Amino acid sequence: MNAFEVFKLPISVEIDLVNLRKAYIQQQQNAHPDHGGDVLDSEQINKAYTILKVRESRIKLILELNQIETNDSSTLPPGFLFEMMEISEMMEAVHHESIKAKIDELMQISDAEFSEIASVFDHSEESIKKLAVWYQKNKYYNRLDKNSKAFKKFNHMSRQIILKHKEILLIIERLAVQVAESNLNSSNLVLIGLNKRGYFISEMVLEFLKKYLPNIQLDLQNISINTEGEINSSAENLNESHTVVIIDDVLNSGKTAFIAADYCFKKGVNKIETLFLAQREYRNFPIHANFVGVSIATTLRDHVYFDNTQYSDLQVYLS
Repeated sequence: MNAFEVFKLPISVEIDLVNLRKAYIQQQQNAHPDHGGDVLDSEQINKAYTILKVRESRIKLILELNQIETNDSSTLPPGFLFEMMEISEMMEAVHHESIKAKIDELMQISDAEFSEIASVFDHSEESIKKLAVWYQKNKYYNRLDKNSKAFKKFNHMSRQIILKHKEILLIIERLAVQVAESNLNSSNLVLIGLNKRGYFISEMVLEFLKKYLPNIQLDLQNISINTEGEINSSAENLNESHTVVIIDDVLNSGKTAFIAADYCFKKGVNKIETLFLAQREYRNFPIHANFVGVSIATTLRDHVYFDNTQYSDLQVYLS
């Protein structure tokens, strides 16, 4: 259904909501059975009004009228999905307000981008393309905003702290000692931190290893994996001379560690080990944890999180 045609309006990304409301009331009066109208016409008018009065559904209709797939995220800028995943992970942190401020900033940027697009929109192929990219990005922003509000409410009700700051520091040093004992005969040891929190732990482990393995060449690299399983890695020069320790904060489903291990295996490294600050007993992928800070018996609905938003107050908690 072309909602614009229902109200005899030109197709436009912006619309005068006051005039739309007036047109809606007039159409409904004409469609009322007492005036010789039809109930089905009234339902169609309601549906058309619901579509046009909301910016996102109005833009979705315009894209569909131009045969643009509204669920295709392939047009998004490189790195955008990974940024959204990073913000989603940050949402799990205790200090929620800074994340909400970031999401509010993204929503404001989205509004500004829309105003710019609308001001020069001319139905050309280029204008439609820009509108489609905006629509896809805005969908993610709205989803983050919705999840942020829900998570804030849920998070405060259900958090159970498992490890506090001092315990985490002791555990990381103990894990570093175990890594050192396992690699006394290695010549090139590469620590690979997964995403931001895994890299954070890798940096801490590296500082301890400098003390325990003073004669071994140590290196620190990062592998980032987005929700689509796509890899962005600084560890491109791995080879058979390297022993690799893949490090992450929590071993949940095992998917991220599995992808990273496969990446390192295909590079032909000498040995692959894994280190996790915490692990769930339940996982979906066949990943063995060589070095583990704490193992937690969980249900499918439980989630384990590492909060490093404040370096002086690290926490691992269950929710």
